[in-house]
Amino acid sequence: MAGQFRAERCEVSGSRHGDDGWLRNGSFEADDHAFRIDRVEVDTTFDKQPTEPVATFVDGPTSTTAVEKDNGVWLLPGGTGLVCLLAGAWNIRSAVKRPREALVAAPA
Repeated sequence: MAGQFRAERCEVSGSRHGDDGWLRNGSFEADDHAFRIDRVEVDTTFDKQPTEPVATFVDGPTSTTAVEKDNGVWLLPGGTGLVCLLAGAWNIRSAVKRPREALVAAPA
């Protein structure tokens, strides 16, 4: 269900690579005001502290985790996985279709 996350507790998420972000806990309210979750965490890190509500999704009124609406977050990992899957399928196809004569070594 769509709604708004309001950050209340913040901590810096340190990284070995120097790309620190902000981990957030707070409250969630559904867009249609059907329910409110007082304690929820967002399954992402923010580049800076959000001062305004952030658009997120939850599974329902008993959820403990909210997910950011930005689909671009999964674009690079999803695209990379798809390319690897297609490359593997192409290699298997090529190995199966290879003629048997090509596998036999020529006499010296």
